[in-house]
Amino acid sequence: MSAIIKKVLDESRIRTPPASGFGWIDRRVVSNDFLGKLTKEEALLYFFLCVVADREGVSYWGDKRICRAVPGLESASLDCARRDLGRRGLVIYRAPLYQVLALPTEMGRVHGDSKPPPARSPSTLSKDPGSDPVPLSNYFARYRFPRPREDQKA
Repeated sequence: MSAIIKKVLDESRIRTPPASGFGWIDRRVVSNDFLGKLTKEEALLYFFLCVVADREGVSYWGDKRICRAVPGLESASLDCARRDLGRRGLVIYRAPLYQVLALPTEMGRVHGDSKPPPARSPSTLSKDPGSDPVPLSNYFARYRFPRPREDQKA
């Protein structure tokens, strides 16, 4: 197996940090399989909060605004996802503030959590999480996102 040499593919489209804001996602979400242990709603809310957070991981979006911004996330599922992300030690919520926390060393099932992790197909994931890059699309392929209605399009 030959080593892949990393190089920029489009010089005119190199990402640069935004002038304001500080949203980012720790790569260990994938490499340590945190993502595989989250429900669809937990993953949606977690990624949204990572993107809108400031340097310390803090944001203050309201429930209605989050549900409008995140397709497929409704009020009841937002409440459950927020609670479960808190139980997993990924997010703290004290109305109206959220804080995305530094990732723990590992994330197992939470005490009292009766939900098993979502099923994953061996064909879509590397056997050794650190050996090969895995596109996020492999993880999200199992989720169906509703298409926006005509009156919801920007």
